[in-house]
Amino acid sequence: MMKLLALILMAGSVHAQGPRVPMDLDPDSEGLPLLRMREAPGKDSPRQRRQPAVVEPPAVTRYTARVPKGDLRLETRLERHTYEGLRKGRSDLDSSDIVSGGYSVGGESMVHTTRSIGLFYGASHNVTLFASVPIHERTITSQVVGFGPLDQTSSGIGDVVTGIVYAYRDKPNSKLHVHLGVGLPTGEITASDLGADGTSERLPFPMQLGGGTYDVHNGATWVNRLDVWTVGMHGRMRIHFGENDEGWAHGDSFDFDFWVARPIFSFLDFNLRLHNSSWGDYYGTAPTGSNPDDNPLSEIHRQGGTRTDAGMGLALDLGPVGRISLDGALPIDEWLDGPQFSTQRTLSLSWHLSF
Repeated sequence: MMKLLALILMAGSVHAQGPRVPMDLDPDSEGLPLLRMREAPGKDSPRQRRQPAVVEPPAVTRYTARVPKGDLRLETRLERHTYEGLRKGRSDLDSSDIVSGGYSVGGESMVHTTRSIGLFYGASHNVTLFASVPIHERTITSQVVGFGPLDQTSSGIGDVVTGIVYAYRDKPNSKLHVHLGVGLPTGEITASDLGADGTSERLPFPMQLGGGTYDVHNGATWVNRLDVWTVGMHGRMRIHFGENDEGWAHGDSFDFDFWVARPIFSFLDFNLRLHNSSWGDYYGTAPTGSNPDDNPLSEIHRQGGTRTDAGMGLALDLGPVGRISLDGALPIDEWLDGPQFSTQRTLSLSWHLSF
């Protein structure tokens, strides 16, 4: 009797454990070693609980995508930067400050809208090739002494950027990507519009559409999942070489982002972000016809500054029709080697589709 009871207990134990299942490489890891449990056939076999992957970086970070070999990713982006009033250091300036400084033109506001198209191609398991084409539209309102308000515009293609993204580490819960790109001098650097006297005049530096030099864009992106939260950092530099045909060049710039993100639903992500940007004064000589003595925005050595923004965003995963992201940011600290335009807010709407 005791032997029969022991046999029954052993049989029940074996049945409860289920069939033995082997370990295998996860094909979803795209070639990276990640062990997972292969489920044994049968309706009663338990499913292994899938761990959430990292939330994608905010769409406002640039050149972060790593595309699987042979795949394409199309990105479109609409950005709107709004500027209001002039600032020097951390002090806002009014029209009387501009006049007392010897200038006859003072900027009141500017709106900068950029529509960009980016294409990413997976050249190999670790290397993604990319190209990004921006199209700018800028409108400025200035107050001219003895004339009143003056509206001027510029629009057209900006500087195209092309390069590579290298996936140094790309696992479901941790990623480190680096990028190296080259900026091409495709944007206009001699944009003009009618002045207060009705004749064409060279627009100030913030209204020019490009830099006119070949630039290096390099940076890195790191993201890591901590339970349901994802933390990430992204830094990038833009280094300008030489001077353009007009005899000037942008100062070099550095951008750094830190963010935390988490899914709200399976199809909706939320992020909070801090962004810091610093850029140097222009160098060279002011172009002919720019009138730096009348307009501080045309002064070549008053274009540097630093700014820290606080932002938040939402990303909606639409499955086979792509992913839509909405991000906004407001400045929390700004120092300008001005007089320069002070940033009021930044909005970004983007969509990408992989195929």
